[in-house]
Amino acid sequence: MSEEVNNGITSFEWVQAVDIKGKTNPDNWRRHPAQQIKAFNELKALVGWAKPIIFNLQLDMIVDGHMRVEQAESDELLPVIFGNWTRDQQDMLLEWLDPIGGMAFTDLDKLANLDSRTAKIKGVADSTMLNRLTEAKMNGEQNIIPSVDAESEAQKSNGGADVENVPVSSHVVRISFDTEAEAEEMKVFLQDTYPALADRITSISTIY
Repeated sequence: MSEEVNNGITSFEWVQAVDIKGKTNPDNWRRHPAQQIKAFNELKALVGWAKPIIFNLQLDMIVDGHMRVEQAESDELLPVIFGNWTRDQQDMLLEWLDPIGGMAFTDLDKLANLDSRTAKIKGVADSTMLNRLTEAKMNGEQNIIPSVDAESEAQKSNGGADVENVPVSSHVVRISFDTEAEAEEMKVFLQDTYPALADRITSISTIY
């Protein structure tokens, strides 16, 4: 006899966005820049809804999918997974659900093969942000996420000397944009949302 699975999910339903709009999680640490919102809306326009919102009935709030709920019209039907999780369980989901997905690495050959097929689909060529995401993956870039030039920070802390061992907990992320307006928008976003982090970023530039 198989071991019973500890499953917090209770149901899946289509609900009007107005029913869960405003029921945001005050501990939600994810912030969504315009580039991500644009990519989401481009994909949604092509395929419709493909990923459900996760909602905790026990605490009456969204666990995952805040941006998708915000982008929906009030009378729009949303796919929602409902569950019952304790505060501790919700905190664990909130902290680690997205980062675990982000740990996957890229098989460049398979991504290139997939991109060659999607490029032929009607409407994809006009989806500039979706294509930018694939380009970033091909170039080994991270998604557009604010981070720190770890090597520069390490050099500062060592009086400007060359540093061979950058701390594992630090990250070097290249951020690039198609237009100066997008780069400026990200600067403002960082200054408003992560002022301490914004002061530590060495540069944000555009690519052509």
